[in-house]
Amino acid sequence: MTKLTGKDGFLYYGKKMPEITSGNLEDKRFYKILEKAGDSALPEALSPGDICIGKSSIELKDGDKLLPFELIKVAFVTDISDSPSKEKFENTTQIDEYKSYVSSKRVDVTGTFNGYFTLGDDAVKDIVSQFEASITYNPDGTVVKKEVSSDVLHFFLTRNETNIAGEVNVTEYKPVVFDSLSKDKPMDGNQPFNANYSVVGSQKPCTIYEVIS
Repeated sequence: MTKLTGKDGFLYYGKKMPEITSGNLEDKRFYKILEKAGDSALPEALSPGDICIGKSSIELKDGDKLLPFELIKVAFVTDISDSPSKEKFENTTQIDEYKSYVSSKRVDVTGTFNGYFTLGDDAVKDIVSQFEASITYNPDGTVVKKEVSSDVLHFFLTRNETNIAGEVNVTEYKPVVFDSLSKDKPMDGNQPFNANYSVVGSQKPCTIYEVIS
């Protein structure tokens, strides 16, 4: 049994890359399965919406469509909270000596990213864009305006990262929308940045255990 510490894992922003329908997968890259061919070489247990770890031996078949992610280590975060919860329903009857309950299969996961406001961090920009429009003036004279977004943002939280054979990489896939944002500007010191999120269940969040070979 291994007791993990905060330094054993990191939060990554999953930047979406162009979708792919042919060719071989890249080793260790995370992909989201969008469509799966009947004779697909993708793992049989996985279905559209699931996350797949790439292997170069896997070649896409006609009918496969995947969304690759570029994982970018998030610079602004200091700590992350995560609180899953489920409803329970009482089903006690007159013949029961004790109260009886049944648990819902629907899970509600909320949490907070805590950190510092950081320039040059794509994750910060995309989180802020869920609450504020932005206008960027580029050195070449172009001006880009981005309206308030409601896009699902994809994050990958590693609980353990290792390259040692027999040990296990643990990664939580978190597709999220943000509920609230707090940005402070103190007189001195760092500028705190706190974003409350909800995990989008329809995007098939999951925990991925990869045994290193």
